[in-house]
Amino acid sequence: MAIFIPTAHFTKLMNLGGRRKEFFKSAIFSYIPAIVIAAAVSIITRLTIDKAIVLSGKLSDTVDLLDVLGFASHGSLSAFFQISAVLFLFCCILHTMMLIQGKWYGWIVDIFIIVMIFSPLNAALVWFFNMVIFHNIILVQIISCLLFGSVIYALSFIPIQNKPI
Repeated sequence: MAIFIPTAHFTKLMNLGGRRKEFFKSAIFSYIPAIVIAAAVSIITRLTIDKAIVLSGKLSDTVDLLDVLGFASHGSLSAFFQISAVLFLFCCILHTMMLIQGKWYGWIVDIFIIVMIFSPLNAALVWFFNMVIFHNIILVQIISCLLFGSVIYALSFIPIQNKPI
């Protein structure tokens, strides 16, 4: 959704008489139900299908993403909120990246991300992932995901204002 809404549907909505501010608001409100449904399906799958597979003993070497990320160690309800927060952050990042592709500042952001992976800025990248995914305190992880996601999504309003129809 975060790929198709800002790329394919922006022009359609503007040609139907929509306003840029409404597009900005409605996009996030379409992401939130999808995020909640995806997080709920993930938790339900973990509690039913994954447990049945492990108990059957047929696939004992399966790896559960919730265990790898450490979300499952605090219970299903907290894992639901952690997954939702991380999905919100990644949805906002994807939405913003799709809006700025093809612009000069989109290329700068792409180059910055590549440089961050292969340079001394790698420590900042490690800090970011430790904060939004692997932090031991659940509340810090959830708040940081929501805060980073909100800031990134708010920044996406700038390209929306300048995006041609």
